[in-house]
Amino acid sequence: MSGMNTIRIAAAGAVLLLAAGCAVTPPVTTPAAGRTAGPATPTQTLTAAPEPSEDVPLPGGTTAPAPDAAGTGGQPADAQVARQLMPHFMDYYAAINEVLQAGGVGAPTSAMKNTMTGARLDHWIKQAADYQTRGLRQTGALKVETFLPGEIDFARGTATVDFCVNAATVTVLDASGAVVPPADPTKRALGATAQLVYADGRWRVADVVGETPVAACP
Repeated sequence: MSGMNTIRIAAAGAVLLLAAGCAVTPPVTTPAAGRTAGPATPTQTLTAAPEPSEDVPLPGGTTAPAPDAAGTGGQPADAQVARQLMPHFMDYYAAINEVLQAGGVGAPTSAMKNTMTGARLDHWIKQAADYQTRGLRQTGALKVETFLPGEIDFARGTATVDFCVNAATVTVLDASGAVVPPADPTKRALGATAQLVYADGRWRVADVVGETPVAACP
């Protein structure tokens, strides 16, 4: 991911980095119903989430919000896609931090069920159970530092996101309060691709693939 261009996105009072250039799929300039969109290449700082111009029907009568291909409020369609996905993806990591900071107690929490499904929900239920059994507890928080929408299929309600999360502020304590050393203290960040599905009005993380430990997020 060297040589990557990034821009800042202001969202919910936090500043994130939106990375450009690390998706592996070729770009499609105009996302629309039943088609996919390639890497986002937003050109401006976003300060408010635009309203979607239409809903795309999904099986079972549900809908996934689709951006206006012409850009709402002067924003490019790919930037609108980023704004639709990003808050839900940030909620996913908030749910992870919450349950691990609680030592795995209460899993699966409502926040977990609202932000993840399928294989990823099963994964974090098992992780929470392991924390609880071993008396582990997380301090600090995992922080998403780069976020890039990849393939988007509004007709099917599926999407992918390339991302990097930083664990530099995270410490894991055992039942006695002693620090559990990280597997590799030189690589406290993780790059991966998340697979999302749209259901009940939310984008949920269904799986994460290609996890690669790195020294720091780009």
